Amino acid sequence: MKFPSTVKVSGVHSPNFFITKTPDGFAASGNDVKLLNILAEKLNFKYTIQLPTDNGFYGILDEYGNWTGVTGLVVRGEVDMAVLYMDQTEERWAVVDYAVPHYVLDKTIATDVPGPVSKNVVFISPFQTDIWITIICLFVIPKILRYFPCLWRIVPAFLFAIYNCVKSAQGKASRSTKRRILEGSYLIADALLKFIYMSVLLSFLTVELKERGLRDMKDLAAAVQRGQYKVLMPLGGFDDDFLLNSDKEDYKIIGKAVKQHKWYYVGNTYRDKNIGPNVAIGGARMSMQVVFGKPPFAAQFVSDDSYGIWNVATMVRKGFCCKAQLDTMILRVNSAGLYQKFVDDAVFRTQYRKHKKYSYEDAVKPLTLEDLFSIFLALGVLHFLSFIVFLIEIFCKRFDKQM
Repeated sequence: MKFPSTVKVSGVHSPNFFITKTPDGFAASGNDVKLLNILAEKLNFKYTIQLPTDNGFYGILDEYGNWTGVTGLVVRGEVDMAVLYMDQTEERWAVVDYAVPHYVLDKTIATDVPGPVSKNVVFISPFQTDIWITIICLFVIPKILRYFPCLWRIVPAFLFAIYNCVKSAQGKASRSTKRRILEGSYLIADALLKFIYMSVLLSFLTVELKERGLRDMKDLAAAVQRGQYKVLMPLGGFDDDFLLNSDKEDYKIIGKAVKQHKWYYVGNTYRDKNIGPNVAIGGARMSMQVVFGKPPFAAQFVSDDSYGIWNVATMVRKGFCCKAQLDTMILRVNSAGLYQKFVDDAVFRTQYRKHKKYSYEDAVKPLTLEDLFSIFLALGVLHFLSFIVFLIEIFCKRFDKQM
């Protein structure tokens, strides 16, 4: 059967189907439109684009059991197909037909890149908390015991062995081989820790540290539960229902919050703009890369975690005459890697646009007094404590003489 000469197509304003208003109406561009143009050229048909007018966007079942958005237009036969980067679901497959898949839709979350870590705590950043505790127990407390014998009765017994190492290492050397090995290892560890700390601290000062932020769905669910974050999902999608009906508790927490507060956004809302503080968005990973770009120039962080993966295929109405021809042409597009080429080009254009705004002069800066303020502050506090200890020593000395 010959392919129709004119086909009615639907789409929505999204990262891969970009709608631009013109004096004559609107113009469409993007990866999906490029795919549509190839199909039109090779199958020899012309097309008209009809946009949904019910604000249903991709299309979901409403409270009356009717399909909205693009899916609704295809179900009612008002359009013949929808060449749109949209997930292929069982619910939609029950009311429409699909051509062979031409891509994969991987859904994840994104936030703005977390802010910098406070300069006031950078001096403790080189080591984790458990390492700092170990250093205090093995290197600091034994040295304190050396000057304050009155504390011996309130500390664990194993610290006396370390104290003896400190005393021997800083005083007369022992003649025992075992003792020398123990004392030598203590000195080596003490020196290495100082060198490691200074080298790592310098790297932390020269490269700006960022807050941890949200890394995965578990972090996001905890933040939503505490009321610290809100999550926006694509309008007209089924992400909220999918999360709410998941068997994972973290997903249910997010889905329930989205449904309850009606947290939704339109596909191109965040093109060339920040997401905002304490806000995360869900959506397709590829669409986010097209809109935000990739590190290091992207101002947004896209999580490595995924909450779902679906096939992407052209949606056609039930009874469409020429689905077999459409399948053949899409398989040829897949074999040539054309759609992936469209995606790579779109991501590269975003990267190039972001790169032009990137300033290497701002990226490389000399260390300032503000960068080193916390270190000088810590040094001042330690000197002050040393002075206090000095006064205590004088007081204890006079007290011993009076006794």
